[in-house]
Amino acid sequence: MHGWMHGMLISALEEAKSYYGEGTGIGAEELKTSIEMALGVSNDETATNQIIKTAINELQLATKNYRYNNASVDSPIDFTSLIVNPSFEKDREGWEFDEMGTQSNNAFSIKKGNVYVEKWTSKGGKVGNGSVKQTIEGLDLGVYQLKVAAQNIQENTPSASQSGVYIVANDNKQEVGIRKDYTLTFTNIESKAVIGFLAKNATGNWIAADNFRLYYVGGNDEDYKAEMKRYIDRAQELVAKKMHTENQQTLTAA
Repeated sequence: MHGWMHGMLISALEEAKSYYGEGTGIGAEELKTSIEMALGVSNDETATNQIIKTAINELQLATKNYRYNNASVDSPIDFTSLIVNPSFEKDREGWEFDEMGTQSNNAFSIKKGNVYVEKWTSKGGKVGNGSVKQTIEGLDLGVYQLKVAAQNIQENTPSASQSGVYIVANDNKQEVGIRKDYTLTFTNIESKAVIGFLAKNATGNWIAADNFRLYYVGGNDEDYKAEMKRYIDRAQELVAKKMHTENQQTLTAA
């Protein structure tokens, strides 16, 4: 039985043990039991490939559950692989561009790789509007952190605060100013999310972004209830605004 399937089981065991550590996390006993069962299969010379495959699947599921149960800001799960072209090394692939472009010079010193996105106008001017965004899919219910290297500056005064630029996830946003890494924490209750970089009446003359990263950091029922309430409140606000506009139009027409 000591073929490629057994090698996959050994790899799954090594991964499970690395996350189990000292066994102090939530659900440690369940993961320990799964590890012990998988070890039993690994040591069984008569185990068939089907038995080994089942052991691998069960151990990987137990490991995943353990990681999710213990995810936090200090111990996140990296979901960046779900972002297509997160550092724009494949130019515009995966992204929707609006009034922004890619750039390959070295002026944006915190870029990753060779390419970043930007919008620029002469010093003292204002870039106004623009955006890049994409829809990522395959997300689990939970609280996430979106991290982006970004800036919204006037080149004459790069340390002064500017306004009108954000990193965004669904309708959540984090304002961007001086050149640095920015973090947006948001709760996602769907299997997908729209992420991006948005300028609306931006006051800087040079805005830029690169190196999008996404991490799962936990989540509980209270987080999901709060997010659902926010969705409902937002929907009611939009309906009320629409009704007000229609009433105004009716009065004007009368």
